[in-house]
Amino acid sequence: MMEQLKRYKIWCKEILLKHGKKIKDHSIVFISNDAEMIYHSYINDAIKRVIKKTGIKEITHATILINRNENVSAIAKRLGNTKKLSST
Repeated sequence: MMEQLKRYKIWCKEILLKHGKKIKDHSIVFISNDAEMIYHSYINDAIKRVIKKTGIKEITHATILINRNENVSAIAKRLGNTKKLSST
């Protein structure tokens, strides 16, 4: 994952320079091929379109982990839940 993020950061710098845009640390989050910022609202709208098209009710980090058969206690710890889960 870290290798992919490093490659993505390099790609972002190349795209920004290609389009004559100034590189700032905060500008390398999500950008388009034409060096425009992709805002969270666009990503949220894209996710909503996928959910509507596929009929999926809800996608959450917990849902993904549960579907991967991760341990429920480990999921709770990872997500920062404070209540302990009982095995009863």
